[in-house]
Amino acid sequence: MKITSVALPAELAERIDQAARHADRSRSWIIRNLLERSLTGAQRLEALEAIADAGLADYAANATPEQAPNASEVIAESCADGRARLDALQKIAAGKKGTR
Repeated sequence: MKITSVALPAELAERIDQAARHADRSRSWIIRNLLERSLTGAQRLEALEAIADAGLADYAANATPEQAPNASEVIAESCADGRARLDALQKIAAGKKGTR
């Protein structure tokens, strides 16, 4: 093993010493395990971020943008009376506004 010296504030050193006494372990053991878990957590976080980025890229590649209604289809599905035609034209106009 390689030895590394680190200066710690007194309060932090005391907290580590308390954890060591409670676990019946050495200060070095506590610090080594904290560092290992911290690095492992950072590596896990990095891996999760990579997975999320890949998922978003896959979603974006497979997503289809919503398209405005086709005017012919809207008119065809409505009947010929005036109110239905007006509703159909309003639906077409609303679809065009949403695509700009």
